[in-house]
Amino acid sequence: MRRPVLRAVLFSALAITIAAKAHSITLRDELIKGFDISAAIATELRTNGLVILENPDKPPKILSGAVYFQRPGCERRSVVVPLAFNFESSVWVGRAAAADYRRTYAYAGLAFPEQQRIAVFLEWLKQSMLALAGKNRFIPVKTAIVVAEPPECTGGPSIAWSRIWDRHAQELRSGQAGGKADAIREGSSL
Repeated sequence: MRRPVLRAVLFSALAITIAAKAHSITLRDELIKGFDISAAIATELRTNGLVILENPDKPPKILSGAVYFQRPGCERRSVVVPLAFNFESSVWVGRAAAADYRRTYAYAGLAFPEQQRIAVFLEWLKQSMLALAGKNRFIPVKTAIVVAEPPECTGGPSIAWSRIWDRHAQELRSGQAGGKADAIREGSSL
């Protein structure tokens, strides 16, 4: 009698663990599916007090997801272009920004002056693994950004690009989180 009870308890624990993991994966997939990187970029720029400019490219053009903005005291506009991890569309950045623009490639907590495909992929892999355990800070989407700014524009607010992928900030943008807005605005990792 003792053995069947132990088996039943272990089977129940296994079933509950599998159900919890399946539910966790479903929630992660819903968060990724609802993630609009262009909207997240625009929200972060507005949070930093920057003016969003109209994008001259409309869908279905490749650059329709780009977000143009104006730094205070700069004559030329800056642009943030979402890129797939293969960075093949990075050649299109040249159409959105002049050749002399400073470029910064960013993904989650990483930022580089040049493309770093392997580092970006490894960060995505890390965030994906952490997401399975519910311990991820960033949303594991396969989209990075390139920020192109005129070289003379060094003033204005410093932007924490990592907040674009911050899962708590995404929950706020999609209306799922409660009173975490002040902590996100202040840059807390929660």
